[in-house]
Amino acid sequence: MSVLVQREAADIREEWLGRALSTLPADRPAAEAAISELYRLIGVAPPRFHWVPSPVTALTTVPPGIRTRPSETADQVSAWPLPSRFSSLMRQLCLALDAQVR
Repeated sequence: MSVLVQREAADIREEWLGRALSTLPADRPAAEAAISELYRLIGVAPPRFHWVPSPVTALTTVPPGIRTRPSETADQVSAWPLPSRFSSLMRQLCLALDAQVR
């Protein structure tokens, strides 16, 4: 792989990693449209969207009619399976991209 191609691949990796780790506000209409389309593709009605400033805030601002499990509290976030799964997937993606650049 030429140095130019490696540099371009590294730039693309950095751009996407920056997007994945961004803390900028979401483009809510675009996010809702994309998620709704994914649900449509699998034949399921799209979810109702309830935007909050952070995942922890969601625990205290659940929309009417939605029941939370009593065991879900903000101090247990680190024990939830999704954050560790996302972290693992991100590490795998970074390793795979690094291997492609080398």
